[in-house]
Amino acid sequence: MDIRVTRDEMIPYIKKVWAGIQDEISAARKKLQGRFNERNDYALASQKFCNPSYFPEKWADEYLLIIAKKSQQPSSIRKIITLVGNRASMMCAIDKQNKLEKEQRKPKVKKVQQ
Repeated sequence: MDIRVTRDEMIPYIKKVWAGIQDEISAARKKLQGRFNERNDYALASQKFCNPSYFPEKWADEYLLIIAKKSQQPSSIRKIITLVGNRASMMCAIDKQNKLEKEQRKPKVKKVQQ
């Protein structure tokens, strides 16, 4: 089964992925306290590029440029954008596949003519 994910379908998943990453970061911050590195790759990508919570469209566009090998961003930012984009596209593809499987499992009801 071939499932394709478009840019517009991926945008809400970018927000979800970023929220999950932020939850992981806050848990690490609580665990490590003073030893936590505030200048981690995710924080730098958010500062230097933009915050995907507010501009997921820009992240989706840049992800497509990275895939096409036309991105002008530094490698440290491309790494994070690729990670977020890969997770978002996989989540979207899995949700689309689950919807298709549910539709295929529904029993077909024949209409009875009177």
